[in-house]
Amino acid sequence: MSDFFEFKYITCKAFYENYYGLKLGCNGAGSKCLVDFELIIDEFYKDEYEEFTGEKRDAKALAVYSELLKLIAKFKGDLTYFRSYYEDFIKLHNNIEIDEILTEKEKRYFHDDMAYIKRAFNTNDTRACCH
Repeated sequence: MSDFFEFKYITCKAFYENYYGLKLGCNGAGSKCLVDFELIIDEFYKDEYEEFTGEKRDAKALAVYSELLKLIAKFKGDLTYFRSYYEDFIKLHNNIEIDEILTEKEKRYFHDDMAYIKRAFNTNDTRACCH
């Protein structure tokens, strides 16, 4: 089992703390989370920090990206501002074997998140969030 759900929870908690606690608004909360989780999602650090390489890093990065982009869309953030992160998320998704790193339950959540995120970023339709 990967750290997928743990990192979804950590990302969600950080976003809400930034949004409600620090009152940063959606774009500010999302931006702060991207900085806070940089080592997990940034390809440049992949080889320098052993703990973030390979399958565990990919599951963590998927969890952080999917949860954060879902929350940004749900809270009506500026999707244009976060477009490059969405594109990085799609590249990550396309370059790893989801079936090899996520359990069946994790895959169901991930695919629900992915469908919502794609719809939000491609059509600006943020109705009916997945979870």
